[in-house]
Amino acid sequence: MRSVGGAPIVRAMGRSKKILLAYDGSEAGRRALDAAAEMMGYGSTLAVVGAAKTRSTDPLGDAWRYLSDRQVLARFINGNGHPAETVLNTAVEIGADVIVIAALNGSTESVIQRAPCDVLVVR
Repeated sequence: MRSVGGAPIVRAMGRSKKILLAYDGSEAGRRALDAAAEMMGYGSTLAVVGAAKTRSTDPLGDAWRYLSDRQVLARFINGNGHPAETVLNTAVEIGADVIVIAALNGSTESVIQRAPCDVLVVR
């Protein structure tokens, strides 16, 4: 079984999933990116929303390169506004089944409490 940061990655069996990854470009965010890529199964879709508080980096470009190298297709969505609001609004818009987010992201608690779907927190 594969693991990220020592925790096992469990692949959901059965139906396909709409996975939303909140990505901020941090090291913890990279672990969340890896976990989301591992969750991809037949018929699953992955959307990556930029959830960085500052625009000094290019988190979506980083995520695109990482996923492209692993031949994982994804939709990339520019985040605007407060990261938690962006993630929650995007989850509703795309009908996400699960949100993958890094534990160190300052918006984690708000997303967990208000999410319209399951949330996987990666440490």
